[in-house]
Amino acid sequence: MKKSAILTLLFLCLASCAAAPIAAGVALGVWSSDQYSSAGGALPIEAPPERVWAAAKAVALDRAAGEELDIQEGVMRIEGRMNECKVLIRVLLYPTTDKISEIRVSARQGVRGRTDVAQSIAEEITARL
Repeated sequence: MKKSAILTLLFLCLASCAAAPIAAGVALGVWSSDQYSSAGGALPIEAPPERVWAAAKAVALDRAAGEELDIQEGVMRIEGRMNECKVLIRVLLYPTTDKISEIRVSARQGVRGRTDVAQSIAEEITARL
């Protein structure tokens, strides 16, 4: 009886030690995912989506400095490298009106969110309107 209790206890200790690196990996994945989702923000703008999209493209082309950009006209989405970061710019439409649109900008450098770069890009887009 004592031998089986000791073996069971030993097995449980070994199993928990093996689970520790897995749990650490899962926690890191949740952290980096959370950092990416908070790497930017949204800004509602009182302007037609076409004007906002034109300003967003102009800012992206200026900031890209020769880097290749993925500009998707239909969904109003720009993705590429700017200021040493991977940046995603989206212009969203409001379903009830065509006089207000929303800019969503996110930027990350590696796994670190760069809200300062995202905010700077959003402010430059609004300044061009």
